[in-house]
Amino acid sequence: METYKYLLDLAIILLCTKALGLATRKVQMPQVVGALLAGVLLGPAMLGILTETSFIHNVAEIGVIVLMFCAGLETDIQELKASGKASFVIALIGVIVPLIGGYATAMFFNRPGVITSDASCSVFLQNIFIGVILTATSVSITVETLKELGKLKTKSGNAILGAAIIDDVLGIVALTLVTSMADESVKISVVLLKIVAFFAFAGVIGFIFYKVFKKWTDQAEKGLRRQSVHPPGCAEDLPAQHGYDRTGIRFQLEHDAQPHPRAAHGNLYLL
Repeated sequence: METYKYLLDLAIILLCTKALGLATRKVQMPQVVGALLAGVLLGPAMLGILTETSFIHNVAEIGVIVLMFCAGLETDIQELKASGKASFVIALIGVIVPLIGGYATAMFFNRPGVITSDASCSVFLQNIFIGVILTATSVSITVETLKELGKLKTKSGNAILGAAIIDDVLGIVALTLVTSMADESVKISVVLLKIVAFFAFAGVIGFIFYKVFKKWTDQAEKGLRRQSVHPPGCAEDLPAQHGYDRTGIRFQLEHDAQPHPRAAHGNLYLL
């Protein structure tokens, strides 16, 4: 019976997330809120019915991958590029405000006699670390919410999606710097150099890939051919000014198209 317990866990997850998702939808909230609420209720935080297993972890990874893939299919790249400035401003504010708010809150509570901490680093770094953690943005939740609201393809949706992506990048960079500052054996200058080198390398590789891919697609489109088949006897109805003779073969075609070798049968046209 233990072998098939994962099926029971999966059924409970699907039923509860769907039921709570519909309930939150009734109160004009996204269904993803119901899914999050289901995880809190069923998890160790409250009822403890479900615990994180390797199966649930792997299924969650697959779900995120499929969700982000579907979001990529529906995303307008040109619109996403056009909203780059707005996305950057939104992301910058989305990092600064939680960072300052988290630091101020942590500074108020993280004091001797209020919270006992065994951290070896300074209190300042501890407070900054809490603020940096709050800057993280879940792109998957953002995408799911925008899809449900039907705003993923809109200008505002692209700006929010771009901001979420930039926000995650800035948050990871800030988290890397803070954790590096907590370790005295790590040189901040080396970490900054590695970060700059990574983005430079990623930019160069992305530019090369773009050029190669664009050249490949241009060559592929240049050699495209279209074929149309007409029954014998219909060639007389084809207009002569379009390049058809009485056998039904079109000789003057777009680009560098040539008559098909089987054109002698009078029923195959290369357009």
